[in-house]
Amino acid sequence: MCYRLGLDKKNHDDAMAACQNDGGFLIRIDSQKKHDYFAELYQENVMSTSSQLWIDGDDSDDEDEWRFTDGTLMTYTHWASSEPDHNGDCVRIRLRNQKVEWWDDNCDRIHEYICETPTA
Repeated sequence: MCYRLGLDKKNHDDAMAACQNDGGFLIRIDSQKKHDYFAELYQENVMSTSSQLWIDGDDSDDEDEWRFTDGTLMTYTHWASSEPDHNGDCVRIRLRNQKVEWWDDNCDRIHEYICETPTA
């Protein structure tokens, strides 16, 4: 996989569309191994501790039933201790206290995003 950071802040739908325009999708973090790998990259390259990134996942169809864009149920999550707190239907990540954690957020808010594109 190839990863690309979208620094042009977008809402969740527009971020997803930008990734799809490049032949990819918002990063799908579906295991502890992938979370750890991405968290290390994020911590090494994050612009600031206020940087927040959209990743794939939402519960817009059914509250508290988190799914990836393709409809697959999310069986792995890495929520911050107070999350999800029902402040939104989409998933963002942020660096807080030296940890990369997941937060739910309003899908219309604008954040940076991370795309994942399959390699040949």
